[in-house]
Amino acid sequence: MTDRVFHKTVIRYEVISEEPLGEVSLEDIYNLCTDGPCSGRFLGVKETELNGRQAVRALFKQGSGSEFFRLDARGADADCLATEPT
Repeated sequence: MTDRVFHKTVIRYEVISEEPLGEVSLEDIYNLCTDGPCSGRFLGVKETELNGRQAVRALFKQGSGSEFFRLDARGADADCLATEPT
């Protein structure tokens, strides 16, 4: 496994609106709360350190892959990249 350390940051933001928001981008949320019909407030940040294997799993959950950080499927530094986490 790689010696590198990765960081996962979860940002919580609350929005109050008259209509359901559905899935919107961060940019849309910003615009809705600063120039639009919504109220919002920042609730906090949670940061977690990840090792290589945890980073690969988190990348796949986001729809990305191990190659984003040049890791193999086991979280090791690699030039030959796998497509599925183990």
